[in-house]
Amino acid sequence: NPQVAFAQTDHNKDGRVDREEFHERQVDVFYSADKNKDGRLSPTEFEVVDTEAVFEAMDKNKDGSVSMYEFIQYRFQQFNDADVNKDGTLSLQEVEAYLHQ
Repeated sequence: NPQVAFAQTDHNKDGRVDREEFHERQVDVFYSADKNKDGRLSPTEFEVVDTEAVFEAMDKNKDGSVSMYEFIQYRFQQFNDADVNKDGTLSLQEVEAYLHQ
């Protein structure tokens, strides 16, 4: 649910998700999914985060796992793509519009 995830990410409750809040959320998501705590997401661990196609896109070096670096880089590209007014923050409307494209 985008509204719940947005609310969980907007720590200061200002109705916007800034880059720091977004980064903290993505780190939390990564470590939550990394069940064996090896610092990498296997395809099985990644299933709780997103689709196989996204896994393949994130795995830039094609080693069969997603590192924290790969994960954060990909997610920040999504942040930038969703930030249509380029103010460095995301509104709930921007997030929902991005998810429904």
